[in-house]
Amino acid sequence: IGLWVAPMFFIYNLESVTKVFFMTAAIFGAMSLFGYTTKRDLRPMGKFLGMMALGLFLVVVANMLLPLVGITLFQFGGLFHTILAIAIIAVYSGLTAYTTQEIKEWYADAFLQGKSDQVAVFGAFILYGYFVTIFMWMLSLFGSQE
Repeated sequence: IGLWVAPMFFIYNLESVTKVFFMTAAIFGAMSLFGYTTKRDLRPMGKFLGMMALGLFLVVVANMLLPLVGITLFQFGGLFHTILAIAIIAVYSGLTAYTTQEIKEWYADAFLQGKSDQVAVFGAFILYGYFVTIFMWMLSLFGSQE
């Protein structure tokens, strides 16, 4: 993931990266807090958002690979990118709340079995991936290039 993120510090100016990082941290923190504190069961939402994430991933991959063989699916340019970025940020923000709730439940079960460290590391890795995804797409929307 570091190899994917590191070039962004050369593409975008440092002030822009810092601003977007704190915006991402605020969104991520708020959604994680919501997922941790809510009494509502987020599993139905999580399944839906998981399928949305898969669909968005396939759209991104298709939009990157198909032009190599001369097929262009979307010709909206900047508008398509903006809509895609907003959708990805929304989906991964929702997944952050859902996954935080799931990790809370996993941790409670694992604590009784003495395996809480494994759950904590696994959960942190998943949430880290969500944070980086939100950060990268926020940077593509709000970042200022040098």
